[in-house]
Formats: sequence, C-alpha cells, structure tokens
Amino acid sequence: LVPESQGGGGGFVDDVQDFQPCQPARLLRRLSPRLVEEGGDRNHDLLDRPQPLFGVAPQLKAALAADSTLTDAQLGIGVVEYFKAGAKRYTLGLSLLGSKKKAFRLVTPVADQAGALQPAAQLLLAYMLKEDGDAAGAVRYCQRLLDRYPDNRTALRLMRDAQYRGGMLTAALATGRRVEKEVLSATPGNR
Repeated sequence: LVPESQGGGGGFVDDVQDFQPCQPARLLRRLSPRLVEEGGDRNHDLLDRPQPLFGVAPQLKAALAADSTLTDAQLGIGVVEYFKAGAKRYTLGLSLLGSKKKAFRLVTPVADQAGALQPAAQLLLAYMLKEDGDAAGAVRYCQRLLDRYPDNRTALRLMRDAQYRGGMLTAALATGRRVEKEVLSATPGNR
C-alpha cells in the first residue's frame, strides 16, 4: 500500500481493493506440502473450509515455522493470542490459552516495518495499546497511520477514543470534530 504522496493510488480503501491476498489453503500447501500429504483428504478439507478465529492458529504457526518472513501469519497469530488472552471477559479459563505479551511481540514488528500489512498492524496495535491502557502509544500508532492516510475514519475514531481514555480531552474533541467532518464529507446527509 503506497500513499498518494509517494506515488501510490492514494486512499487506503483504493489500495486495498487492488490487493489480492493469497488463500490460506494455497499458501499452506505451498509452504508445507508434507502437512498436506500426511493428512490426505482430511487436511484438504481442513484447509479449504472456513475456520473460526482460534481454529486457524495451528495452520498459521505451521506456516510461520516454514517461513519466518510471513508477516500475515505473524499478524494472524498475534490477533489470536491477543483475543484469547482477553477472552476472560467472555469465557472463564480461555485467557490461559493466550498471551498478550506474545501478541505484542508478534504484532509490533509488522506495525513498525514497511509492508502491505503495516497499516492493518498499526491499527491493530493501536487498538491493543488503547485496550491495555497505553493511550499515548495508541495515539502514536494512529498518528503513524494518519500520516499515510490522513482521512482514514477508522484510525481517527480509534485515536479519538484513545485520547479520551487517556484524559486528552481537548485533543479528543478536536479529533472527534475531524471524524464528523470526514463522515459528512464522505456521506453527505448521513451521520
């Protein structure tokens, strides 16, 4: 994803529409043919059918073990780890299966290095930081994303929420006004 200021297509949404992700089943078959061969049809079915969030972790871990440069697998495992660790609000004991520390360790490098997944990782990391009480860190990652995509309403809303949680009320009001302006600009007559 390349911002307009660097010769790219411009908006975050425009860039994402042109992005064609690799299907996980195809990726795993390419990276770990032995996994597919040993499991036969059972693995074929497993790889091709949609998986619930926590069910994909073993495949992502296998892909990352086969190729440590797969930032999509790294980011995916980070998502699973973070939400499993925070699941104690919903399911007693599930938090024991996840690790926020591991999630941050996996997501942060993807957010900090250039690449196609950097904007998604920055947004995820900002959310994680906000939820864990680091409002300043969340605002910093939102701002990095907004430096590339100044009108990204999701980043603006997240930044506003982090500013509010962090007691930065004047900044939260200013960001809230910016969000409202963007919404009205993008969808006139619709709030």
